[in-house]
Amino acid sequence: MSRLLIAVTAMLIAVAAVDAQDGELPYVDISSAQEEVSRIEDANRERDAQNAVLEEEIVSLREEIRRARLELVEVRPMLDRVSVELTELYEVNSRIVDESMQERSRAVIGRARTIKSRLEDRVEALYEQIQAFQEEIAANRRRIRINTSRIASGEERIIYLEAAVEHTEAQRRRLDRFIRNVDSILSEAEEYIDLSE
Repeated sequence: MSRLLIAVTAMLIAVAAVDAQDGELPYVDISSAQEEVSRIEDANRERDAQNAVLEEEIVSLREEIRRARLELVEVRPMLDRVSVELTELYEVNSRIVDESMQERSRAVIGRARTIKSRLEDRVEALYEQIQAFQEEIAANRRRIRINTSRIASGEERIIYLEAAVEHTEAQRRRLDRFIRNVDSILSEAEEYIDLSE
């Protein structure tokens, strides 16, 4: 009987020694860990898809900025010309004596002011659009960085979980061998008891 106790104790010590060598990895419920891995992989695929959409939006926004800048290239000189002509028209108008010519000049001044105002509004709107597009690009880049960081964290978690699953499976194999050995020893002991009675 003491031989049996010594054998079981030796096996327990061997299992404990192997477990102590395994380090910091925990034992996990394998199905729960595999479910978590699947959830993380799904979330990472979703984040990758979000990043692709955000990248496409950035390309579109850059194109919108390019168009707005091209329009500014056209509108700014036009506004400058209208401003110059309006200034000259004010000067000329101050020297006009003829009533009908003054009336025509005032009508052109009114029209020039309206056009100048509309051009200024358009220039301002274009600058605001460019600013809004740039802010949206920056926001998309932040979201991409966040998603990329979360994907990396998810990948690290997957590696950790897979290692923990392997660690748990290794423990299962060791424990299975241990239980089979103990069961074998117990079977021998039972045979001995049955024979000695």
